[in-house]
Amino acid sequence: MHAFDEVHDEDDLINNNVAYGLIEIGAAAFFDMGQAEETVYDRQSYSQTQTLVASVYMPLGNLSAVTRLDLKDSSLPAHGIGKPLELLAYQGEVDWGKPENEDFYLTEPGSNAPPAVITFSYSEADLTGKDEGSLMLYRLEGSDWQEANLTCGVEAGDTPTYQVQRFLEDNLIAVPVCQTGTYILSDVPVHTAYKQYLPWIGRP
Repeated sequence: MHAFDEVHDEDDLINNNVAYGLIEIGAAAFFDMGQAEETVYDRQSYSQTQTLVASVYMPLGNLSAVTRLDLKDSSLPAHGIGKPLELLAYQGEVDWGKPENEDFYLTEPGSNAPPAVITFSYSEADLTGKDEGSLMLYRLEGSDWQEANLTCGVEAGDTPTYQVQRFLEDNLIAVPVCQTGTYILSDVPVHTAYKQYLPWIGRP
């Protein structure tokens, strides 16, 4: 383009026409429904920190095709224990770069098939100032966060079909989930910290 002076132009080994950026990499794993006869669940894990580890357990018999599940940090400005976490699903034989929609069902509610399960293991230091007995995994639903196990439906009396299991002595929480999406671990209801800009009025 020659619109700007090049910083280096003396050596063919230096190329000023290359840009660099950060690539966010989480964890990815392929799940093959053909292995369902050998094992009901397959697992992949992702460490947000040295002590905070998220794992997803996928019931292989629920899948209609080989599926890649990705776990990665989300950039959403929500506060909890660790960062918000995205769970994405990819299917198909050609384009693995396009995830299924955010509401992709890992388990169809009401199908009597086992749910997927997301677990978080943590240390005492991760919970400084937090109430371990109130830990809950939340999923972003539109602009609100709801308890993640509600993705699997509710029974009479609005009782969740599947209950959250807290193993306090083991520093572990296991949450049944039935959809992909964005999740976060917290001991209190979560709110997304969207920026709000007040109108600016100038006077002469």
